Amino acid sequence: MNEEEERFYKQRITDLEQLLYSAEPIPENKMSETVTPGSMVTLFDPFLDEIETYKLVHPVEASPLRKYISVESILGRELLLRKKGDDVRVTLYGDTIRYTF
Repeated sequence: MNEEEERFYKQRITDLEQLLYSAEPIPENKMSETVTPGSMVTLFDPFLDEIETYKLVHPVEASPLRKYISVESILGRELLLRKKGDDVRVTLYGDTIRYTF
């Protein structure tokens, strides 16, 4: 490992330590009708004809396998501050997908 890589990794470790030190849990938002970070969101995907439940999380926590959606993702940004029953439209590669939750 060269000096530049070593500096990069040391800085990354420092950044992650600061993130962990300042982290605070987001309270579960079970009673609110408005979507906020930490909310569980159930979406109907008309293309797959499936209902899926996701949790809206900070980008560091995002995980498709755990069904955690980043608040900074395209879908996550559209979901923020929406209310139950709203339609959400997301455009990807020129196609618009409409989700209902």
